[in-house]
Amino acid sequence: MNNAFLIKLCFIISINFSTSAFAQDSFKIKPAGRMYMLYPIQLGDNALAYGHSANIGYGAQLYLAKFENFRLGFGGDYIKYNVEKANLIGPADDSIYFSLFVLLSYDINIKSNFNLSPSIGYGSTSLDMKSNQYDISAQAGTEFRVGLYGDYNFTKHFACFLGIYYISNQFDVTTNSAYKDYFGKSSSIQFSIGVKFF
Repeated sequence: MNNAFLIKLCFIISINFSTSAFAQDSFKIKPAGRMYMLYPIQLGDNALAYGHSANIGYGAQLYLAKFENFRLGFGGDYIKYNVEKANLIGPADDSIYFSLFVLLSYDINIKSNFNLSPSIGYGSTSLDMKSNQYDISAQAGTEFRVGLYGDYNFTKHFACFLGIYYISNQFDVTTNSAYKDYFGKSSSIQFSIGVKFF
């Protein structure tokens, strides 16, 4: 319930930020989007790092408004993990990670056809463990991310990019206190490659 409220609140703030562009000359409605493939490398002592292996995931982002070099938008990521060690996480066959987040980025023009975009974001996540034999409830949580994109512009409206993010997750879990952090926290370095429309 809290996560759903958080996403709705962030979305409303994003829309209000965008519509204010009509009232102030400093703001512009200037949509930009990213679509990408991603690969996470899990860090630390937790269930995702020890009991899973990641597959290539997918993501998309849409930026609605621009204020000088700042952009505000939202996005989502999807990753499927294979369960490699069921004895460390439980009787699951695979796990689906999904996130929705709000992003703030800043464009730094290096050359006419190249720019860097540091970004920071926050949102809601779920980790849904799938099993053919058992009914396992999804774990809801939150996500904090900070990262950097390097964009190479081929035209005025199309670019390819490489990206890197550090992502920290907190999941709502009910378990023995000794395993709370093991199942309830995760962190990763996420690499991405994709296209940008602007």
